This record gives sequence, structure tokens and C-alpha cells, in this order.
Amino acid sequence: MTDRPGTQPHGGLRRRDAVRALVAGGLVAGALPGCTVRDGWPAPESADLLRVEDVSDTIGRGLDEQRALGREIGVDWSGLRAVLALVDGVPVVERYQDCTAEDAHDVQAATAAVMCALVGIAIAEGRLSLDDTLASLLPERARTMSPAAAATTLRQLLTMDASFDERLVGPRPRFEQGRDWIAELLSWIGAGRPSGGYAGYAVHLLSAVLDAATGLPVPEYARTRLFDPLGIGPSPAGPSWPLDPEGHAIGYRGLRLRPRDLAAIGRLHLDRGLFRGRRVLPAAWVREATGDQLEAGPRQPWPTVGHGYLWRIRSVRGERGYAVLGTAGQVLEVVPALGLVVVVAVEQDPTDATDLGIHPSVTAALAESVIAPAVAGLR
Repeated sequence: MTDRPGTQPHGGLRRRDAVRALVAGGLVAGALPGCTVRDGWPAPESADLLRVEDVSDTIGRGLDEQRALGREIGVDWSGLRAVLALVDGVPVVERYQDCTAEDAHDVQAATAAVMCALVGIAIAEGRLSLDDTLASLLPERARTMSPAAAATTLRQLLTMDASFDERLVGPRPRFEQGRDWIAELLSWIGAGRPSGGYAGYAVHLLSAVLDAATGLPVPEYARTRLFDPLGIGPSPAGPSWPLDPEGHAIGYRGLRLRPRDLAAIGRLHLDRGLFRGRRVLPAAWVREATGDQLEAGPRQPWPTVGHGYLWRIRSVRGERGYAVLGTAGQVLEVVPALGLVVVVAVEQDPTDATDLGIHPSVTAALAESVIAPAVAGLR
């Protein structure tokens, strides 16, 4: 990491001016080869600004060491596109590889963070209740549901505790080749044992639930209730949220967001539903959604100690955190005690079945092994 020409010492500046100097001067953004960094990220005044540069350098070195170690043990980091870490809204590291800050990426299973937020907003608007059953939420499908599916509650969908069939675990399923994904997913409820919080494809049912409850397509509802308030604009690369054959936004993958967009969603939860002073999510919903709702099952493939509503509860160097982890290595993690939000973006080739990205246990470990130790002294 190098300072940009013209950066001035900030010891004599006021606190707010110090923030602007750090951000505009590039001191909080480390660049990997082939990257560019956009200036002007707004930041509050609450971090220890005089130490941000040192922390940024420490994290940058740690990330480089992890990449070098990965090459030695066979981890392919070529798909890594971005690593962001914010403390109390101040970016202490922001790295991009073979992309820019304006490039959006498929956040994969981290789409669940958006789906969960939309459910919370719909509940606050009186459109949904956690005790609603699928029979009442999707009445036009009630006659074809199994008794187990009909009795499944919205709360069970959010905790993934509805005895989903094992076919909901693993590579992309065959139902994506069919015409009615919702019907297929409904037929899998009750066909297995409780999944212990790992039935990611079933998040797609929430898309149909939200469409029916709000009367709006999920992308439009998300735009007006969540994305616009957070300043998340449309992707310049084209449609940012693909649909299934029936027109439901895919709930478990496909949503394309910029890393900073995903970081804004993390900040929203860190600040208990407030974003720059505006109430976007109810504080009670954030507390419940990121709280301990279900103990993690023994078959969890990624580091998880419990589950909230679609969020994984994790321990980061002894501090409680919560995260959504994408199959290819995408990460959104929040550690409230450190004021920390971490985003990792990974790109994979959707046409190459052998391109699995980076295992989420590897990218999620960056928060614990590199970032959290560096930022622990900032607050």
C-alpha cells in the first residue's frame, strides 16, 4: 500500500477533516494489482482516525500473507475481487483486484441478507407475521401442498428448520431446469430431517411469499424499501437480480451488488436498522434476526455456532458476530463489539462447473485471522 502524491499530514486538522483527508488521500484503501479505488466514501467521526493508516497497512500485509500461504497449500485466489473492512463506518481497508469499486458481483447466498431484511420490513408494515403458514401465505398453492409444507411457518423458513429434503444441499439442483421452482421446493418440505439451518435453496420460497404479501415483485419492493434508502443504485452491468421461469426473483443467488452496497447492508444491521440517521429496519427485527434462534447442527460445513433468521451466528476471536456466507466465498460479516463490517467478493465462471470459487471457510477466516486482530484496538 502506498500513499498518493499530495497527501498532507493530518495531525493539525479537525477530526472531520482528518476523516476526509484519510479517505480522499487513499490512506484507507490498499490496491492489489489491476485495481482502482473510488474516492469519497463518507465516514463518521467515531473511529480512532490517527491509527487507521497503520491498521490498513497491517491488514494489507496480512491479506498478502494469506494469499501467499494459499498458493502454497493449493488455494486458488484468482477469483478474489474485493476485500472491505469498516469500523464504525470508516473503511480501514478496501482492496480490489481486476475490477473497480463500481463493479457489481453475484453475492450468491449472501442474497439471504437482503431477503431477511425485506421480510422484516414487510412484517413491520403488517403484511406478514412470523406465525403465518405457507398455506395462508401461498393460498393458490395450498391444495397441492403436503400437510408438512402447509403447516410450515414463516419463522421456520427463516431458521431453515422445516425438515427440508437433503437435495437442498450441494451444487445447483435439478429444479432449476424446470418451470415451477416453487412447487418443487414445496414438495421437498417434510421429506427429510430438520436441516439445522442449512437449506439455502429454500430461501427462494420467501421470494414467492414476498411477492404475494406485498403485491410487488421483490426487486421493486427491495428498491423502494431497502436499496434506495441505502443509496444502492442499479448495477451498470445490466439487470441485477435474475428471475425464475415464473418471474420470482431468485432468493438464494444471482443478486449482483457492489461490495460497498453489501457493506451498507452490514452497516444497517450494525447500527440496529438505522442508516445515516434514517430508520430503515425496526431495531427489534435486527435484534431478533441476528439473535440466537437455532443451535447449529453437527453437519454444518462452515464455521457456525448458531442461526438467526438466515444469518449464521459465529465467533470471531471470542466476539460474537453474524454472517451470510456465499457458496463461492462471498462474505458479509458483522462483529458488533468491534464495530466491524467485513465484505469479501469472489467471482466465479457460471459456465464452468469446475469453478467453485474459494471455499467460504477460507474467506470467512480472513475476518478472524487478519482483520479482527488489526482493528481490535480502534474502539
